Amino acid sequence: MYNEFLEKTEYVDYDDPAIKSLAERLKAESSDEISLIRNTFYFVRDEIKHSWDEQDRRVTISASDTLRVGVGICWAKANLLAALLRANGIPAGFSYQRLTLGDRPDTRYGIHAMNTIYVSGLGKWIRLDARGNKEGVNAEFSTDEEILAFEIKSEGEVDYHDNHSYPDYGLMKVLEESTDAIDMCLHHLPDQLTYSVTYKIASPDDMELLMSSRLEMLKVVNDLDYTYEYSDEIVKSSREYFEKGDHTTVLAMDGKRVIGCASICYMYIMPTFDHPTGKRAHLMNVYTMKEWQRQGIARKMVSMLIDEAWKRGATEISLDATEEGRPLYERLGFTESTEGMVLTRTENQPF
Repeated sequence: MYNEFLEKTEYVDYDDPAIKSLAERLKAESSDEISLIRNTFYFVRDEIKHSWDEQDRRVTISASDTLRVGVGICWAKANLLAALLRANGIPAGFSYQRLTLGDRPDTRYGIHAMNTIYVSGLGKWIRLDARGNKEGVNAEFSTDEEILAFEIKSEGEVDYHDNHSYPDYGLMKVLEESTDAIDMCLHHLPDQLTYSVTYKIASPDDMELLMSSRLEMLKVVNDLDYTYEYSDEIVKSSREYFEKGDHTTVLAMDGKRVIGCASICYMYIMPTFDHPTGKRAHLMNVYTMKEWQRQGIARKMVSMLIDEAWKRGATEISLDATEEGRPLYERLGFTESTEGMVLTRTENQPF
């Protein structure tokens, strides 16, 4: 469950030895899940100082970098809290606010980051803000009513109440391009998130994106643990298919992150009166990350594949639909079919 909120990434790099060691220590000092989340939150809030409060010009980005240096703005501290929780198997993500920045001379607003955490014992997500307290800022641990660092008080401010499995790439780019945290806070904080979706038909150069999205999808649809390791056969066969198979795959991208994928496979059968070309297609591998669902992404990807199949001369597209996906396919013109039967070979069945 929530595998994407347990991933190791370049920013949430919980495979770093120092992150792993601290996560183990925090777990040893905790009696249960809630105390572990609480202890981890208070460590990041109190032990990692906010760059602006300390007037520390060093810029930190990744979780490991932030822990090593001991300072960071809220974006970097959110990376660290997510990494420490994920290292202990607790799903953690990112949420944002657009806030007035009274001490900033050139614009009125900036983006503030906090974390989302899934508490399995309570069966719900909570938000915690590890920015760091000071006069007028008092964020606390709570599994009930949120006690965040900032409240929405004026026109133009926004609490997005969002839940992303990875940090906004626009914010990370600002950190990567900055050399002075104080100058960055004064002059270069964006006032908009940059999460956005683009679509591309995958090429051979996208092999690693194809493989990662396919393997992630298989974990989600089969309810596999995020630590599950695929057999060499599955990995090898999947790679060979993408290299040699007659297919088209659409990738939905947010920056450099794959947030959705869909494939259509082409096949040739003996021509019939209904299908004189013998060209047919089968739609499969339609997947959108949970946080991006119900935003029209699957519809866009499938529509692109339908257009591509018609261009290639296919006269019929088949698919195996889940109950959840059936309304989408019906809106796109797919109809029920009772034609055909299937024989599946069992392991002990002779060739």
